[in-house]
Amino acid sequence: MDLSLSPSLLHDRARPDFRDRYGELAQSAVTIEAAVGRVRLLGVTLRPTELERVERIRVVLQEVSPLAAATEAEQLAADPRRRPRLEQWARLIREGRLELRLAPLAGWSPDFSVFHGPPPSPPIVLIGPHWFLRPYPHPGPAFNALLRGEAARIASVRFNEIWRGAHDLRGPMLRILESASRAEGVPAGWARDPMPPASVGP
Repeated sequence: MDLSLSPSLLHDRARPDFRDRYGELAQSAVTIEAAVGRVRLLGVTLRPTELERVERIRVVLQEVSPLAAATEAEQLAADPRRRPRLEQWARLIREGRLELRLAPLAGWSPDFSVFHGPPPSPPIVLIGPHWFLRPYPHPGPAFNALLRGEAARIASVRFNEIWRGAHDLRGPMLRILESASRAEGVPAGWARDPMPPASVGP
């Protein structure tokens, strides 16, 4: 990992922004730990090339709506340009590289992701709203802080505390993704992104 990336402040009007940095950090990571309030499948735009070196991705969520997740999965399946994204997440779960848990009572703030590179590189933490799409949906500002070393180690310890008390979500999410992949006759209008909520995870 390039330690020159941190510490630094990212914001919605700058380049590189959150999306740029997340992709760069993911490309150099072996493990990613992400704690996100809620996630939209439509909004997670990480490419396979950005995740090809990652051996383990652990994502813990505060909130999941099965109906919303199923609707978004069907929207991805109905759009040929974005369908590979749906298949990518399902494949990562089946391979055991993507683990999902739900911790509705944990109550952390804000979103954060910890990136662990191959030893002896220190971990890096990216703290702030996890929003991949552009433009940011609110007037802003949307700030993210990029820190390394002791700050990232503390974040990783706290992530693992949340993780241990969370419930496994892989089975239900995989069924949603696979069901959408098999679905036929999804209305064409569903291929358009709806108005996004406030936060998106990896």
